[in-house]
Amino acid sequence: MKNFRNFIARSFKSSTAPLQNTKYHEYVTLNPKLYRQIQVDVNRGLWRFRSLFQLEQQEMCQMLQRIFLRYFILVWMNLPPESQDNYFQGVSDLFEVVFASFMDVSKIQLILSALQFNVNAEIDFELVFAQPNRVFNYSVQLGTLMHEKTQFGYAYYVKIAQQVVKDLKQYDPLLYSIMGQVPEQVQEGMLLKSTVNCGLHMTDLCGLSTILAWCTIEGDQAVQAFIIQNLISVSARVYAPHYFDSDERDQLYKIKGKLILPKVAEPKNDYFEIAMEILNDALNIVLSSEDNEESLMKYITDLMKNEKTYKKRKIEDY
Repeated sequence: MKNFRNFIARSFKSSTAPLQNTKYHEYVTLNPKLYRQIQVDVNRGLWRFRSLFQLEQQEMCQMLQRIFLRYFILVWMNLPPESQDNYFQGVSDLFEVVFASFMDVSKIQLILSALQFNVNAEIDFELVFAQPNRVFNYSVQLGTLMHEKTQFGYAYYVKIAQQVVKDLKQYDPLLYSIMGQVPEQVQEGMLLKSTVNCGLHMTDLCGLSTILAWCTIEGDQAVQAFIIQNLISVSARVYAPHYFDSDERDQLYKIKGKLILPKVAEPKNDYFEIAMEILNDALNIVLSSEDNEESLMKYITDLMKNEKTYKKRKIEDY
């Protein structure tokens, strides 16, 4: 978490100017639809950080969600007006990583216990963060940047999904031939879940979450497509190894030998069925495996650092 915290501090201007928060309740009242959308997202989130904050009880995690909801609404209402109009499922995932990276872990149990016994208590962000105004300003700048990149709309991610399919066709023709049993438009639709924040919501692993968040913030559409294509190619080989044993060019994805799955897909005569399984399950299963976290973090970091070099090569060159 420290590396990601340092990345945020380097990427955005440091400011301790207080945010406008006196109209929080008024903002929530005037924007009930937006509030419900965000609340639904938040209630599904933050589970990945239970181990980090040693939250064994579900009620404690719900208290943490309550703190995050207040933080995220404060960030959202301080974005430029044109950035507040659109919200879609998954936007808050990125801010979860920022939130957790800057939280004062030593005080979290004290804060949550206080909220648990007084549900009407106001949240004191002086306790949550060592420098709350600085964290909020970083977060607002991040929100503004992400709106400039994505407009907080699915169209941005649809283009990434389309590019992933093109990259598979060019760089991984064997996997593309298997997935070719599924129409390209259907492939693109199924890949959407992995393109939003580089598949951040598909993992509960803290360290891997910081790497995927970094890729999302740092990378443009082409870079994100490149990362996702490589992760899908690796995941397919780990999940369904029987279909790739004879691929001489498989050395491109050497990491597969370092990844572990408790169970792999059974061989099938129906390529459509295995293509659907790969699209639906492979990446999600690999990104969720704690045994794979360290290898994946290194692999993705290397891809990000060497993206321009890799992109110029053909698959035969690896």
